[in-house]
Amino acid sequence: MYGPKHALLHLLHLARDAERAEPSTDELRVETRAAAPVGSAARVDICNLLTTLAERRFGTRPSRASAIAAVAYAFSDVVPDEGARDAARFTFGLTRLQQGENARALEIFEALLESGDGNPDAALRAAVYGNIASALHALGETDKSLALYRSSLAVSRAIGDRDGEGADLCNLANVYAAVGEVDQSLALYRQALEISRETGNARHESNHLGNLGVLLLDTGDVRGAIACHERALGISKRNHDRRSEAQDLGNLGAALAVTGRLERGLELIDGGCVIAREIGDRQTRAVLDARAAEVLLTIGRLSAAQEQAERALAIARRAQEPRAVAARQALLARIAVEGVAGTFVVRPDEVAPLPEAQEALESSIALAVRLRERRTEASARVALAQLRLARGETTSAEELARAGLETARAVRDRRAEGLALGVVGAVAAARGRVDEGLELLAEGRTLLEDLGDAPGHLTILHVEGEIGVTAHPTRAAIGLARAAEGAREIGMRLLEARSRLARARALVAAGDASAARGEAVVARNRFHELGRPLDAATCIEILGGGGR
Repeated sequence: MYGPKHALLHLLHLARDAERAEPSTDELRVETRAAAPVGSAARVDICNLLTTLAERRFGTRPSRASAIAAVAYAFSDVVPDEGARDAARFTFGLTRLQQGENARALEIFEALLESGDGNPDAALRAAVYGNIASALHALGETDKSLALYRSSLAVSRAIGDRDGEGADLCNLANVYAAVGEVDQSLALYRQALEISRETGNARHESNHLGNLGVLLLDTGDVRGAIACHERALGISKRNHDRRSEAQDLGNLGAALAVTGRLERGLELIDGGCVIAREIGDRQTRAVLDARAAEVLLTIGRLSAAQEQAERALAIARRAQEPRAVAARQALLARIAVEGVAGTFVVRPDEVAPLPEAQEALESSIALAVRLRERRTEASARVALAQLRLARGETTSAEELARAGLETARAVRDRRAEGLALGVVGAVAAARGRVDEGLELLAEGRTLLEDLGDAPGHLTILHVEGEIGVTAHPTRAAIGLARAAEGAREIGMRLLEARSRLARARALVAAGDASAARGEAVVARNRFHELGRPLDAATCIEILGGGGR
């Protein structure tokens, strides 16, 4: 007989696996009738009302999973079947986790472990352990999270649940990646991927590919990362898995942006944002907003980058996720630093104090150290070094830059290492060690070029030119021309404008006033396009006030 347990387990299946369309009233009525005792028409009316309430709670276009789960959860109290109640409560906890309500999800899952005889079905228990671990990781409890993921893995292996084992291995890999245990993380991702292919679980395969690709991008295997994300996206589209599709679009977009395909990368990330908004997935939307902000920062659209980073930070704060807060505070501060400090060159008279950015970076570093989020720690130290350098505080800038470089190397974040080398080199040059500085800059540029990181290596090429303006103006002018043209080709409009302005300075120093004027006029026009009138005015000031 198709009774309450079967009906609610089917609701669980719908809520977990069918993020592909809005819930239909007819479909929910069928599910409700199947779960209700014969003759209980009132039960149908109650559940239809709960569906409406769920839609109001989750927005005008709710996630199918969220709406179904809210109905199932509310309905579970009147179902005389412990397995069905557990399934419904688990589903609701899962959707709360996906919505970023980590504390609420933790409460639901912990209560589920304590319900009844305290010993739910073994497979469900393993899944509950894993989701409690996910909530704890988001809340900054790294050690507790690792312990529970291991407990979940032990249960999955004991009962022979290969899919559960693969999910647990991937979750463990996520935590190891965050704390910088790269080899351990890569090994676990690959084990998880092998299991998903063995069992034919396409959803898990897509998820494992996505996570592996993110780590490969950080460690410098850009081609490998793109291949992982393209395969993951193909799987999620074939399975109509909209949540995974949104995540895969964002991951692929971020990887393409590293290769210099900035507008295409941003287009894919925006496509993921649209899906996340349609299905009501706030957690994925926040991650994609942060990814979009990174690309917009690279392009030079700083106002748009700030808007999306602020939205991502607000969601992280509401969700009480200190790991995400640390990363997004650092991102917002980097946007502010880029707005006034530009690249890694000492020019304290042009740089406002930026106390808010400095405080945000210091707070992010402290949080990252406490949570062992070493990638965030490295990027925040380098950004703070950049700010201190621009203000002329070379001693503290050097300490921060070298600490950021050491951390980036420890976690094998090759892209962060390349940029850190650039800042360390710029600091050395600012402190009078110009040859040493240029060698370090060249090392960082070569590393990023080898990785295929077009925006990174063009940024450092620009800095090399800026530093060489006084000592080697002709050589600097050539390097800055390459930086400006490369930036123009991939759409880094702010870097192009800054490179042309620096090239104008170099040409003035080399005695070619006519060519300098032409570069300054182009730079001025680019700055005007970006809404930066003060920078535009500087372009003409360096030439003595002339120009049209």
